Amino acid sequence: MHQKRIALSAIATVVAIALVAIFANHTLGAAFAPTTTNGYGPGNGMMGGNGYGPGNGMMGGYWTAPQGTPTAGVSQVNMTNQDAFSPAIIQVRVGTTVTWMNKDSDVHTVTFMAMMVNSGSVAANDTFSYTFTQPGTYQYLCMYHRGMTGEVIVTA
Repeated sequence: MHQKRIALSAIATVVAIALVAIFANHTLGAAFAPTTTNGYGPGNGMMGGNGYGPGNGMMGGYWTAPQGTPTAGVSQVNMTNQDAFSPAIIQVRVGTTVTWMNKDSDVHTVTFMAMMVNSGSVAANDTFSYTFTQPGTYQYLCMYHRGMTGEVIVTA
């Protein structure tokens, strides 16, 4: 079981590094431009191309923007057995530490789109925490579950 976790963590790290390379032209906290895409770039390369439009690459189809009204004042996000972050969109103040709790039996990740932060594999009943030090909109996803996305809006 321990070797499986290490292998999954290594895979998540490699994928996160690839995502960082794709989004390297964006500043910390910058919102991911489209609301919905079929991939990460216009093209058919392994990672879907170089931009933000539809692509057919290996990573194509992962990003679907979370829907709904931000939940203010919440600092815990649950990873649920419906392969979802709940609440999907939260609003916090600068300096807040947000904790993601895996309440599912599946392994999940919290991988931010425009910055070099990746939780690695978060096993059942484990947590991942991150302190937001700059205002902005931070979008993230689970690398293992298509469509499992979330957003943290950080205000001054």
